Amino acid sequence: MPSSISSFLVLGINEDTVDSRQFERLFVNALSDQGVKAYSTHKELGRNPTINKETVTQLVKKLEIDAIIVTRLDSVEVEIDETVSRSSNRVQKPQFQNLTDVFVYEYQDISVDLDMSLAATVSLSTELFFAKNGELLLQLKTTSFKRTDKGTIETESIEKLVQYFKKSGVLERVLKSF
Repeated sequence: MPSSISSFLVLGINEDTVDSRQFERLFVNALSDQGVKAYSTHKELGRNPTINKETVTQLVKKLEIDAIIVTRLDSVEVEIDETVSRSSNRVQKPQFQNLTDVFVYEYQDISVDLDMSLAATVSLSTELFFAKNGELLLQLKTTSFKRTDKGTIETESIEKLVQYFKKSGVLERVLKSF
């Protein structure tokens, strides 16, 4: 691993650009809170960016980036829990005796009290590359188990990654380089 890293470029890869931007923003903020210089790929490239090897390479040179953090969605498992507390679904069908009866709808109310909850287990894969030569420095997989909202999943995943970067000495090398 390089002895000195002074800045990171964060790249979130997802089919949904809004999610990628949000993840990058949160990750950059978390790294900044640790005193680290970090940039969001989507923010730096502007609206509707083309993200490929050439654009990222140009951005790395322009911002003088030392390391690139690439995070992508690895898997999602969703659990649905449904509880029916009361159900009434009797329907009275109209009796058709003449043409005008077709236009009369006398149905009883259908009532179902249903409680539904969703919980997602989400795994992210993250790689840290040395920008100068593309060398893979770290490869991590984080999993958030049975979470009910996207914000919690993102925050929890980023906290795990930052903690691992601290523990592995990556952030220490960054702070020493300033």
